[in-house]
Order: sequence, then C-alpha cells, then structure tokens
Amino acid sequence: MTSVVDEVSTVSLDEVRKLISRLNSFVGDISSNRLAAAERVELARVAAIADDYEVASSEAETKTARMKALAREREELVASVARLEAVDLDPGPMADRLNGDLWQLLGRDDLRFKPSNWLPWQGHVTTDPSSVPSANEHCK
Repeated sequence: MTSVVDEVSTVSLDEVRKLISRLNSFVGDISSNRLAAAERVELARVAAIADDYEVASSEAETKTARMKALAREREELVASVARLEAVDLDPGPMADRLNGDLWQLLGRDDLRFKPSNWLPWQGHVTTDPSSVPSANEHCK
C-alpha cells in the first residue's frame, strides 16, 4: 500500500516564492484598482458639485441683478408717489387755465370754470355762466 506522502509531489522553495510574489502582486493590483476607482468616484462627485455650484452661482447672480433692478424701480415708484402726493391739488389754477383756453377758442368768456367748495379734495370744478351777454344776445 502506498502512503499519502508518496503521492504528494514536492514543490521547490523557488516555486513557492514565485507563487507568493504573484499573489502579492495580484492583491496589490486589486488594492490599487480599488483606490483608483474610489478616486474616480470622488472626482465625479466633486465635478457634479462644481457644476451645481456654477448653475446656482449663475442663478444667484441673475436673481441679485433682478433684485437690484426691482429695488431701483421701487425707489423710483416711491419717489413718484411722493411727488404725486406733494402736488397741490388746488383746482383753481387749472380752472383759470381752462377759462383762458375757452376764451381763445370761443372768442368770448360767457362760460367760466371756477372751483367749487363741494368736495374740494377731489378737485371738482363748476361752470358759471358769466354776466356778459353772449354774441347772440348782442344782435337782438
């Protein structure tokens, strides 16, 4: 009967060292490949974040410019409202101007505008026929 030891062939120490060297090289390649893959994933994430930042930065600049434009428009509107509120709402000067325009247009002043005391804050004007007779009455 043959023993198990007889069936096992012997391996030289150089072959074992070569095998260990190949194994170490294979494990090293796996480790370096794993690190390279992790670095590529990290770079892809950083690139995606950089792209998102550029988009957000562009949007922020656009919205900041819009906000400044709206702020300028608001200031202009506030100034316009202040100017309009400061205008004297006395209808007297406008009534006098209308009277002058009517006199030039009609050649007579039998129809006159005058400010009324009724609701003066609304600037109403009433008409008041003058005491001067019209051209038709002069012909009679």
